[in-house]
Amino acid sequence: MMGIYCSDCDTLLDTRIIDKLPDVTKDFEFLKERAAGILRNGLSQNNLRLDGKVLTLVVDGREFVLSTNANNRNIDGEIALGDGYFLRFDIKGNGSNIKMFDIILKG
Repeated sequence: MMGIYCSDCDTLLDTRIIDKLPDVTKDFEFLKERAAGILRNGLSQNNLRLDGKVLTLVVDGREFVLSTNANNRNIDGEIALGDGYFLRFDIKGNGSNIKMFDIILKG
């Protein structure tokens, strides 16, 4: 469940049920294998789904929540994949311009 809070007083305004987030640790190798191809070939609009403020990356039928507070499909950041690995991304223009999409190890 996701809560929507007032930014001034931190009062809970509304709640919404979102799909269970996947265990991205299991998908590390999957994303690592596809990172170079995604950087080279880009993403189609079908790869990025925006539902409310939840931005989801869909690759070969697998879903990865990139942001739960997205205002549009221009987004950057990183998500933890486990064991010190992170997916870093900077995606602009509905996926047509990928500045960064890489797997890194933070030590």
